[in-house]
Amino acid sequence: MCNAAASLNPLPNFESEKMKQVALVCLCFLSIDLFQADMALAQTAAHADFDRDFKVGFPDFIVFGQSFGKPGGRCDLNRNGMIDFPDFLIFVSFWGQQIEIGSDFNFIFNFGIHGQNGLNTSTGTFTKDMVADPSIVVDLLCTENELDRVLSKMTEMDLSSYPDKLVSSSSSFRIPPSVYGFTVSKNSELKKVRWSPSTIDLTSPSEDERIRQFQELIALVRGILESKEEYRNLPEPTGHYM
Repeated sequence: MCNAAASLNPLPNFESEKMKQVALVCLCFLSIDLFQADMALAQTAAHADFDRDFKVGFPDFIVFGQSFGKPGGRCDLNRNGMIDFPDFLIFVSFWGQQIEIGSDFNFIFNFGIHGQNGLNTSTGTFTKDMVADPSIVVDLLCTENELDRVLSKMTEMDLSSYPDKLVSSSSSFRIPPSVYGFTVSKNSELKKVRWSPSTIDLTSPSEDERIRQFQELIALVRGILESKEEYRNLPEPTGHYM
């Protein structure tokens, strides 16, 4: 009878329970360490500002949600090659934060079809549009000298006086459109200029002085980009736009 009762009501294995508790605690600490390591790759809210409006909010959440479960791209905040739950944890940790526009000079330069390629000097990253595949994000830093050259050109052309959208005199436009844009922060002020060039503007200097100066600014920044090994080592896009 005793043996039967023992088989019906086995005594708890305290050693086994203790080992489970220890394993659970170790797993928690490991998860915290991994999350902290992931956070180290996206230390500022600027990395989670996907729509570049200098705050982390619902529009960024929409962008993140559309990318969730996909490989790579700018929403891959921990750079592990997949947009997944750890990236979501990093994203929500920045929720509601405003991106500080300090006195230092920084800019975002977008170019290409729909402006999908982008250099962000604030986060020190470059995003390359791979067309058929997810975008690739790499670390890419500009030197103080390079930033000074860009700032000098922007000051020379008085970029702050430009309209938000430049309009070409020619009506011959590319489809899909190429877009060039600068988002500039300096002395706690923000300036955005966007330009969709015509086919003629892409092949020759414009007669419009403002557009010609803008072309020179684009050429300056493109030259800096093309001098970087990180940029030159990027693979060519897969596929092409129709």
